[in-house]
Amino acid sequence: MYCSACAHQNEATSKFCANCGKPLVAGTQGVTSPHPAPSPQEALEAGRGGLILTFGILSILLLGPILGIPAWVMGHRDLKKIRAGLIAVGQQRLTQAGMVLGIIGTFVQVVGIAIAVGLSFFSAQSITSNKDAMINDLNNLAAMAYQYRVRPASMDGGAGTYTGFTIPAKMQTNENATYVATVQADEIEFVATSAQKTTNTITVKCDGDGRLHGWTYAGDFM
Repeated sequence: MYCSACAHQNEATSKFCANCGKPLVAGTQGVTSPHPAPSPQEALEAGRGGLILTFGILSILLLGPILGIPAWVMGHRDLKKIRAGLIAVGQQRLTQAGMVLGIIGTFVQVVGIAIAVGLSFFSAQSITSNKDAMINDLNNLAAMAYQYRVRPASMDGGAGTYTGFTIPAKMQTNENATYVATVQADEIEFVATSAQKTTNTITVKCDGDGRLHGWTYAGDFM
């Protein structure tokens, strides 16, 4: 007689199951055996090693965290199931390789993005610093030109005009830019060309009172 609760075979005269202690139900006598338990192989879950490996490879080649993180998470979960005997051991190498590639792909892409952002920020800071330095130089040139304008001719000045003013040789080119002046009697136009990038320029005019106006920026200074 088979127990309807645990399928243990008992003596025909038994009233209680010798295995689980449950009462034996009439009608379970006979030679019919319970349904066979599934084999260990049939009970294992299907592994995802191939998919995890594919995700890992693609994360290295192109998609980074988009597929790297899923490969990492899926690989970690499946490896736990393999160690627990729920997934065939044959899936371990594929799963482990895919997870490792996913981790590498994720970190490589994240580090690459961080470097790109850092370089972009550094470049922006460098451009701003260069622009500010050029503006400071132009203000100094304007002050120098105005001092020339108000000095009398006897003191090598312009006697009320800018005529004859030239940018001193040591200030025509420095680490910030190259400076050129177009001089008229009552106005000077300065053009500054960045030493870092020649398309970055500043054009400004100095009026008769030494004030700068009409600032025009080109290139990355815009």
